[in-house]
Amino acid sequence: EKERGRRKEKERRRRRRNDGSIISMEPFSGNEPYIKAEGALKAQIDKGLPVPALVLNHKDKAMKEYVWHWFLINGYDDGSAEGAEAAGEAKAEKGLVPGTELPKSDGIFRVKALTYSEYEWLEFFALWNTGSAEKGGLVLYSFNNTAS
Repeated sequence: EKERGRRKEKERRRRRRNDGSIISMEPFSGNEPYIKAEGALKAQIDKGLPVPALVLNHKDKAMKEYVWHWFLINGYDDGSAEGAEAAGEAKAEKGLVPGTELPKSDGIFRVKALTYSEYEWLEFFALWNTGSAEKGGLVLYSFNNTAS
């Protein structure tokens, strides 16, 4: 019975795309280690996929806009000079002047968090390490091209 319930839950998370492939959504627990979360996040964004995120509680008051609120992470910067330069070039290509909201070349991994139609760059370590037992997590997408 329990196995049947798991299969049903998995099926609910699947959706068929126009090309016949199946989109699956899997939870990624906020209890996972930071390094694993960073890797999962990079893999999703490198595939061009936004990452839905939920922070249930956070001890850092600077994160209050993200508590009990779904938001998207749709970019990252690894803190390298190349990453900051690429972000500046991308802005310049759109006719925007690079400003202080761009990531810095300081070696800190940042994510582009989008909520209420605006974004800001957040240190992912600070965002992920909530200091709370109830953490939340991410939603990861995958595509299966062998649709049945």
